[in-house]
Amino acid sequence: YLNRRMKLDEKEKFRYLNLEKGYEGELKFDALLENLQEERYILNDLLLAVNNSYFQIDSLIISQGIIHLIDIRNFEGDCY
Repeated sequence: YLNRRMKLDEKEKFRYLNLEKGYEGELKFDALLENLQEERYILNDLLLAVNNSYFQIDSLIISQGIIHLIDIRNFEGDCY
């Protein structure tokens, strides 16, 4: 892991841990999708451009008659 190989300052470490946590959330979501029975196409981690502006989609799920755009968040703690 990069975190163990390099000496990161606090700001870099915070960014690294957030990226790692986000990636773990995406892996958990992908595992949940494995249980779906319906036929579908799944496109992960898309980077698209419109009018010289870029945006990222975590998962695009295309199934019969519907398209889902998914933005995955991996929060912990209590939500009120």
